[in-house]
Amino acid sequence: AAALTLVALAPLAAAACGGDDDDEASAETTEAEPSETTETTEAAAEEGGAGVDASDPDEAAVAEAWTTVFDSSVAADAKAPFLEDPAAAAPTLAAYATTGQMMQGITLAPTDVTVDGDTATVNYDILFAGTPAYEHQTGEVVQRDGAWKVTTEQFCSFMATARTPCA
Repeated sequence: AAALTLVALAPLAAAACGGDDDDEASAETTEAEPSETTETTEAAAEEGGAGVDASDPDEAAVAEAWTTVFDSSVAADAKAPFLEDPAAAAPTLAAYATTGQMMQGITLAPTDVTVDGDTATVNYDILFAGTPAYEHQTGEVVQRDGAWKVTTEQFCSFMATARTPCA
């Protein structure tokens, strides 16, 4: 399944990255991107994103949960506190990390968070290698036992669009 995912996303990777580079240059870029992507994700979580009020603890926590779960370079154990069922998500997260490497990093950058009780709506952009590929997307995060989490349904829905369906 992972091989099919990589093959299916290869045209998107070429388009998002501006075309094919030689293998050596691609390998160098791939090695450099995860740390840059992680820094971008951490900054987005801390700053909350363009329309996220970082001074609002709920909005900041929602942005952190969202960016952490969907950053292809973040380790699965760091995503676990933000997932409704991290054990079930493990195989999908491994495949998504591989896909992310092919894309030179996949991140979801919140542009706005609206909290309504125990539910939050996240407006976000999808970035490949730090470049916006799909803008104005919407997702949802829920509060469970005092923590903001991405539900299994929301997680699997996004992963299906990333051609990395849940098992």
